[in-house]
Amino acid sequence: MGNFVTLNDYRILVYLFAEAGGEILGVGVSKAKGSKNEPFVWYDAHIKFGVNIASQTNPLFLNVAYSFNHQWNDAIGKDFRTGLHMAGLDLHGFIQSGAKTTYEYNVGYYYVFHGYHYLGETRSGINDYSYVIKGHSGLKSIL
Repeated sequence: MGNFVTLNDYRILVYLFAEAGGEILGVGVSKAKGSKNEPFVWYDAHIKFGVNIASQTNPLFLNVAYSFNHQWNDAIGKDFRTGLHMAGLDLHGFIQSGAKTTYEYNVGYYYVFHGYHYLGETRSGINDYSYVIKGHSGLKSIL
């Protein structure tokens, strides 16, 4: 079980959309046998820009996006890092429901164009590229 914190900031200018943000998906220490409470961190950062392809009341933005996913772990006494760089397209929409409530949804397709693993002084790249499908939904309500 774990916790995560999401930090996002977006701007909507009638037909244009820009967002930058990230999620700290996990921060903690290892309890593995032989470890000395070595830390681990797992996070995701992104930036995207897009245009509205629907109405101003319920906008739907087609975005070009970049995302970076990274994990850092030192559970075995060696610095282990792995990461993915991704680029793609996504749809990010907002549905107004009354004066104080907005539903938000997003789905995107990302191509992994660079991946890596670091273990101590050993560096390796990932040549077997793939794709990622991301999505989320949410509710924003003003009290």
